[in-house]
Amino acid sequence: MRVRAKLPQRREMFPPVAGLTLGAAAGWLCSRVGTPIPWMMGPLVTVALLRVAGANVSAIPGGRQVGQWSIGTALGLYFTPAVVHEVTGWWPLLAVGAVFAIGMGYAAGVALAHMARIDRTTAIFASVPGGAFYGAPRFVFAVASTVIGAIFISAAFGWIAAALAGLYPATVVLGMTPGGIAEMSVTAKVLQLGVPLVTSFHVTRVVALLVCTAPLFVRVRAWRQHKVGAGK
Repeated sequence: MRVRAKLPQRREMFPPVAGLTLGAAAGWLCSRVGTPIPWMMGPLVTVALLRVAGANVSAIPGGRQVGQWSIGTALGLYFTPAVVHEVTGWWPLLAVGAVFAIGMGYAAGVALAHMARIDRTTAIFASVPGGAFYGAPRFVFAVASTVIGAIFISAAFGWIAAALAGLYPATVVLGMTPGGIAEMSVTAKVLQLGVPLVTSFHVTRVVALLVCTAPLFVRVRAWRQHKVGAGK
């Protein structure tokens, strides 16, 4: 007895096809207009607005993985033995950037907890780059404020670090700025900056945050509880 595979119905195919088509059209339009990173920002903004408006659009199955694979492959091609040798020479600066990211995330979390009136645990893990966000208006406003502040502080820190290290300021600023690895690396490529160095900054930051944030938070919380208990 043969079992026929169930083919997707037309109504099931419409959302991913619509999302892919509209995203491609938005990317093409933005490329013609000359917007920054058109093939990422165009689809991102267009599909996001459609989703917020309640439109029935979605991603094709496996689309995110294919996109990440394409970006990862393209960025990996920048790393040659000569480039890796040069980038590893800047490991102290990469380490400083990672420590700065952890400190910035904790400080932004404390500020977010105060502004949004939520617990510090939620606020801190929402503030580190890659954290999750809520949807309440007050929380969204607080997040927007802390993110904008973090961007300006990170840019200033990156500018100073570039001046001390003798590197091109825009490259270090982009490396220090909170954001995803793919987005920041693609931005560096579009702006013709040092893609390997920017990518290395963000990879180091993400690894440091994943490894250090939770243990550091537990230690800081235990220290604060001990301090409060000793003061009673």
